[in-house]
Amino acid sequence: PSSKIKGIFSDEIEDTFRGDTLSASWQWSVFRHVDHKVENGALILAASPEQAGAFVGQRIASADFEATTNILAVHSDAAAGLALVGDVNNMICASLKNNTLSLWKLEEGKQTVLAEKKIPPALNVKLRVRFRGAKNVVFSYSTADRFLPLSPAVDGFFLPPWDRAIRVALVSNGEQGQHAAFDDFTINHK
Repeated sequence: PSSKIKGIFSDEIEDTFRGDTLSASWQWSVFRHVDHKVENGALILAASPEQAGAFVGQRIASADFEATTNILAVHSDAAAGLALVGDVNNMICASLKNNTLSLWKLEEGKQTVLAEKKIPPALNVKLRVRFRGAKNVVFSYSTADRFLPLSPAVDGFFLPPWDRAIRVALVSNGEQGQHAAFDDFTINHK
């Protein structure tokens, strides 16, 4: 059985990572091997030391959506993140490592940190991105019931389409042997 995907052809995509394989709706670059496994209701994504890290993505259906994931912080030793990916040289990512949230972008292969925030230790950290057109990208986080902004809106107009569509991706960035753990993923198109 594969991870449980709800609503592949609807306005909502939800993956709870049930089963023992990743759903076929997840995509990654054909030029990069992505080492991953699904076990105990979580996606375990092996880290890559490359600038963009290792990532698996879902295609978006509109320019107005919200995507959320829950990072299992205590089971992640790599930077675990949620990103908008145009290609391996162009992306915007919010990631968590060692109780520090970072918002960064890769534009034409050049990395820029846009914001950083130290947070109290937490078992789980939720990340959310709201996309209301390329010039209005807002990342937020939650360690409880309320989402807080990580930064003001970011301009994502530079993101080229990855085979004609930007992907929302889960990211694992770090050294070989490290990994990031996620226990759910949702996209809601407006």
